[in-house]
Amino acid sequence: MLRSSLYVLLVVTVVGITFSIALSSVAMGIAIVLGFVYLLMMKSRGFIRTPLDVLFIGYVIAETISTIFSVEPMSSLVNMKRLLLISILYLVLLSVDSEFKFKFILSLLVTVTAILTIYELFSLTTVGGHFLRVSFFQYYLTEAGIKMFVLLLLLPFVIHPSTPVKWKLMAGAAVIILLLGLVVTQTRSAW
Repeated sequence: MLRSSLYVLLVVTVVGITFSIALSSVAMGIAIVLGFVYLLMMKSRGFIRTPLDVLFIGYVIAETISTIFSVEPMSSLVNMKRLLLISILYLVLLSVDSEFKFKFILSLLVTVTAILTIYELFSLTTVGGHFLRVSFFQYYLTEAGIKMFVLLLLLPFVIHPSTPVKWKLMAGAAVIILLLGLVVTQTRSAW
């Protein structure tokens, strides 16, 4: 039951980022708390080790040292919240325990992003003959970054020779939609 709840919260965290950072952040916070509860209940059997653990510990140490010696330690301390993003890997390992769950979360992420992009493309407005930047659901820089991450996620499905034709066609259609959406954000940094 707890692992199923973690999965639902992970889905909301990952898919929610496409239209609401607040929703995604709240779901992630709840998932992190439930993840700790699960680890406490399971004791040492619950923690799944990865080859990245040592690197994560090194990163946490570097962030801590950086904060201690920062010119503005309180501001740096607040920004250490980004360390919580590391927990996403462990939440995935705890909750995505089948191929179906993996395919579902991936498909939902791509589908929601593509649908929101189509909506944005049909909502384009012009001023003086120039399109305004797309920023219907997020700030345009965030919007562009999310589209680029999803595009990069889709790229292997489009180019890998052993991808099933159905997945290749769906991924290709999503890539075209997201590329158009990325262009109308007019954000060079995402490229």
